[in-house]
Amino acid sequence: MDERDKSRFTVLMNAIGEASPQGSPSPEKTLLYFEALKDMPYDLIKKRMTNHLRHNKFFPAICEIRQEVDPEIQAQEDCDLITDLCKEFIFPDFPQVGRNIVCEKLKEQGREDLVELVDRWGAEIINNQNPTATRAQMIRGHKARIEHAMIEGVIAKKLNPKTEKLLEPLLKNSH
Repeated sequence: MDERDKSRFTVLMNAIGEASPQGSPSPEKTLLYFEALKDMPYDLIKKRMTNHLRHNKFFPAICEIRQEVDPEIQAQEDCDLITDLCKEFIFPDFPQVGRNIVCEKLKEQGREDLVELVDRWGAEIINNQNPTATRAQMIRGHKARIEHAMIEGVIAKKLNPKTEKLLEPLLKNSH
């Protein structure tokens, strides 16, 4: 997310708050959440917050929103995103132009990590000779990559300095 997403993030926080017993969050809490989550794509945050609300009574904590999902589910979601973008923007007559557009769309969503999936699977998605097998192979390979990254600790995220500064007064008061 970036500053352009701040207003729709605030609307999302208020909507989720209205649906939970605690009510809408304060502007300070909304700012804290924004700072703590801004390294994630807005659509992913929205998806995780609404999913949390479907299964839990209370407003989600930052750690619950940041929490990694099951690698199988993550691989399926990533592969569906790639498939949709490839089908929309890559055409057999101009594959490189389409690839560049797809990569730009991924960058806009903060998902540059998926560019190698486009390079590996884009042509097979477009040729569409056996979409079920292609999807299964793509998910299986991407799931293994996610699991490996989790084991290696690559996925672990650290709070940015601005967020840590916002949390300092709270941490001092808790001791």
